[in-house]
Amino acid sequence: MKLFYSYMERLCVYIIHFTSLYLSFKPAIIGHKLVYVRQVLFALPFCFIMFSNAQAQSPKKEAVARQLLTEPLIVGQKVPDEFWKREHLFYMNGDTIRKNLEEYRGKVVILDFWASWCGACLENFKKLDELKKEFGDDLLILLVNPKRYRDDYKKVENVYRDQFPHQESSFPTIIFDEYLIEIFPHLGIPHYAWVNAKGRFTAFTDTGGLAKESIRYQIKNPY
Repeated sequence: MKLFYSYMERLCVYIIHFTSLYLSFKPAIIGHKLVYVRQVLFALPFCFIMFSNAQAQSPKKEAVARQLLTEPLIVGQKVPDEFWKREHLFYMNGDTIRKNLEEYRGKVVILDFWASWCGACLENFKKLDELKKEFGDDLLILLVNPKRYRDDYKKVENVYRDQFPHQESSFPTIIFDEYLIEIFPHLGIPHYAWVNAKGRFTAFTDTGGLAKESIRYQIKNPY
């Protein structure tokens, strides 16, 4: 039951996130839809009151659960310093290593959220390879395999053996991720989160957004 409340609290956070995102992109239609937005906003305090009462029953356990909840980023925000300094488990060259993302600072970074069971994800690796060859060191592509996708080390190894038989080092992947998927939440994969050279979250796209013109613009016009 406590796990249920934890998930529902996270849902409320997402509602706030996507409501704010909606308002920022749709200012012209706020007038005739304001009543619906008010209903959502008035419902949110009730959600938090209910969850606060549930949390009071087990403060120590719920404190731990709250630490695991990370606020999602909104397009236009700079990534937190923790984004660069937090250590991740990487799969590289047939082995694993723990390191942070400091070496990625100052570059355009595309985070590719993927899973071994996602056919479209695997198919798009070919496109990523083409982009990497064209843009070289100006573009860094980082694969992210979240823990909740239930891949294990062997599955990841098999994918790399089939997809990158001679160039594993060009496409390292974070495995068993629990952090990045929280600050870049999404419903489907493949999903790409873009961070520009100045550390700003500039876009999230599906496969159709991986256009060379878009990447070239991100490289030449950081803000």
